[in-house]
Amino acid sequence: MRPAILFLFSVWWSLPAQATPASVPGQVIVGAVEKVSDGDGIVVQGIKIRLYGVDAFESRRPGGADAKAFLKGLIQGKKVACTIQGVDVKDDNRPYAICLDEHGKDLSCAVAWRGYAIEWKKFSQGRYSVCDRISPLQTSALPGPAPF
Repeated sequence: MRPAILFLFSVWWSLPAQATPASVPGQVIVGAVEKVSDGDGIVVQGIKIRLYGVDAFESRRPGGADAKAFLKGLIQGKKVACTIQGVDVKDDNRPYAICLDEHGKDLSCAVAWRGYAIEWKKFSQGRYSVCDRISPLQTSALPGPAPF
């Protein structure tokens, strides 16, 4: 009995202090978007998720309400699949994830492509560079359908 208790305690002790239900890279969270908190933040299955690789206008700044309204109109109540990339330790350990809508469209790219966010190259490794090159007013310059 005593070795089992020691083993369980050692396993518990070795877990990261900031572990959350959605902090494992590669974990996929699927569900309807319950809330859009801002231009790069959503809630799925009660978990606050930050969209990976982009930085949208803050809600209280010029353009912030428009960014939130765009994302809300795009996915509020719709099903998404978010693949966790990591956690933001500076933001209450909120996971950041690549989130796709039910058609496979990347939400980070959609927000950047519409001009409501910029690519955060420090984290995105260039994944969204094509998305934030064209302003919303230049959509006719795209060689084909929009990337979302």
